[in-house]
Amino acid sequence: GRAGEWGGASGVCAGLGEREGAGSRAGGADGREVAGVKLGRAERPPAGDGDANACLGRALIKAYAGDLTEALAITEAGLARFPEARGLYRARIRIAFLLGKPEIARAALDTALEKHPGDPDLLGLQAEYLASYGGSPKAALKVARAAAAAKPEDPDLQAGLARIWLVLGGLRGARRSVNRALATKPQHPGLLALPCPVLLSPT
Repeated sequence: GRAGEWGGASGVCAGLGEREGAGSRAGGADGREVAGVKLGRAERPPAGDGDANACLGRALIKAYAGDLTEALAITEAGLARFPEARGLYRARIRIAFLLGKPEIARAALDTALEKHPGDPDLLGLQAEYLASYGGSPKAALKVARAAAAAKPEDPDLQAGLARIWLVLGGLRGARRSVNRALATKPQHPGLLALPCPVLLSPT
């Protein structure tokens, strides 16, 4: 049935979100959100473009359908109308990762953090940018730790921190991050998709 198809899509996107590369992880995050709407687990965005959430919904659906260029254009138009919309910034950054356009991601990050300094989700994306494109895993670790500390219940931020620890060879640090998240979200697919040594090694 359709519910089974979208449930499978949600699982596929969860795995995609943990693959190597910022672009693949962005696709997983966007796809999980769209699949959640289809399954009734997330609020359906309003129709049309009357508010920022409607623009965000259109962009995510286009991205999930594979039309990334159009999705990016929707976020640009949406931000021109709703320049404070955090969700549109996050989507633009993720889609730019998918398209291999780090310069667009960086510009969106700079503007978003100027408007929303300290936002944990934006900091998580900044850490991902620094690790994947900035050649600065140590700087990425500092930012990722700040993001995870500000929103410790978020398993995606903890998983992002764990991945950066692994880049730096910090298996114990990665395991600590995962332990914190597993305590509240033991079945979260983003955590379970991390490499086995992170899940199995002692603290």
